[in-house]
Amino acid sequence: MTHPARSFEFERVLDGEELAVVRAALDGYPGYDMIVSQPVAEGFGAGFLNRHDVVSHYLRTGGISGRPVNLRELADRTNFFRGTFAYGERVEVSGVEPYLYSARLREAAARLYGLPVVEPAMVFVNLMLPGQELGVHADVPEFCGLSRDEAPEWLMVVMHHSGLFERERVPIATAVSWFGDASGGAFFYWPDGPRADPREIPTHDNHCVVLDTDSVFHAVAPVKWRYESERPLLEIGVRVVWSAEEQRWIVTHNQRELMRLTRADVRVSLSWKARCFETEAQRDQVMGARARGEGLTLDEALTRLRLDLHQRGRLSSPDPGGDPRELIMALLETYLEFPNSLSD
Repeated sequence: MTHPARSFEFERVLDGEELAVVRAALDGYPGYDMIVSQPVAEGFGAGFLNRHDVVSHYLRTGGISGRPVNLRELADRTNFFRGTFAYGERVEVSGVEPYLYSARLREAAARLYGLPVVEPAMVFVNLMLPGQELGVHADVPEFCGLSRDEAPEWLMVVMHHSGLFERERVPIATAVSWFGDASGGAFFYWPDGPRADPREIPTHDNHCVVLDTDSVFHAVAPVKWRYESERPLLEIGVRVVWSAEEQRWIVTHNQRELMRLTRADVRVSLSWKARCFETEAQRDQVMGARARGEGLTLDEALTRLRLDLHQRGRLSSPDPGGDPRELIMALLETYLEFPNSLSD
């Protein structure tokens, strides 16, 4: 596997007017919708959740805090809220440009891998309410010719952590920044591997870390209430929007108000992802591979994985006609080594 520099931190990622512009974009977004992990509908892995790896690990461990969890609480704790501000060359939300095109982030991404051509790919916002957290996970990588559109997300993660697809992998740098000072919700990551101790970054306003989140496991500790209170269990379909008039986050379900929260109650993070290349020619070759019918295919990836599992003694046969469930469990158990929870 590629071993980039571990991480870069910025005490202040945006300055002056740029910071004000981005804050206005965060506040003006029409509504942050709940993220829900959906099952794969058809093809390889049908019936398994797209992030089966993360959900099954969270249910076993109770997340980074080790709190006991059941299926009903799982959705309430981990289905946070998201808004997409930029995707590819499209700017979806005016005001995100200072962050999307930040020279500071580009320079850090180039240093992370030692690759000078940096192409911003997306910016999205995550909101987490009191009591919510993010289970230990690694992000979904990309490969030349193969993306999450053709393969389950958990399989893409397995492929990268197997070390068998380094030649096809597209290095992606991720910047995570925080806006506001929510209580709790610290960012934990394991830059020295899952058996080493994690590093912790409290959620300081306008603070940022740049790292390889496809390789490095990371998690978010539970967001805390600043005052003793309770909230209703969150149902699928909940939405969160900032009210400038009320100066509160308004949480609704089917247009029915559930609660109002202060800025200090809600954890707001902004994530930036960029693809990194050695040359512009390499960028053009990789980004155009799928259109030309080139690059890795799902069948080729599964063939490579089956053969490796068979050689390790983890799969009875490398032939494609075997039990798909046996293959799926072997993939998850062989290649993904999660860190222990902090309570262990």
